[in-house]
Amino acid sequence: VRCLGYFCVLNLSSAQAHVTQLVHLLHSEDLGVIEEVLRVLFDVMILFGASLFDTVPPSWVPLETTERQSPQLLGDSVLDFLIDSLDHRDIRIRRVVVEGFTKLLIRDRTRDLSLISRLVLVYLMPATLQEDPLLHQMLEAFFPRWAFTQISHQELLVQAFPKCLRIVTGAAHFRGFSLSKFLQFFVNLTD
Repeated sequence: VRCLGYFCVLNLSSAQAHVTQLVHLLHSEDLGVIEEVLRVLFDVMILFGASLFDTVPPSWVPLETTERQSPQLLGDSVLDFLIDSLDHRDIRIRRVVVEGFTKLLIRDRTRDLSLISRLVLVYLMPATLQEDPLLHQMLEAFFPRWAFTQISHQELLVQAFPKCLRIVTGAAHFRGFSLSKFLQFFVNLTD
């Protein structure tokens, strides 16, 4: 997988020729293979953009992202699937996905509001700090750096705020969560 990844980052035509194979490798039962495929997919997106995945046929079926869901097409694009992978049951997979998305955001390869909202919620979710302090630390370092590099990043956070607020005030896994901590997070990054 790593060798195929190196080949794909050589040029756009190589990536286009092999991206479908990489996506199909997400069917693997080996989490190490899935982890490596995700790294390669994010590297390819950083170099060539997410539009590269427009060549992936709609028949691909992604891996299961949560224990309560059966494997199914989770969105119309690979990007939607990757966003849904933020809920994967394996910590290593979640870390790779968060790392990949933060790299895409830092390089302005995506400005997807649903992605930004999901990353904010992953960061603020009490379970993240308890179950995966490293993931929490990654996002804690990312958000200030990203928000203060461009005013447009702060504007995206402002646009993501209403959706995040609705979820934080209504979701069961945010019960007992400090609303003042949530508000302070947004004020600090958009002030």
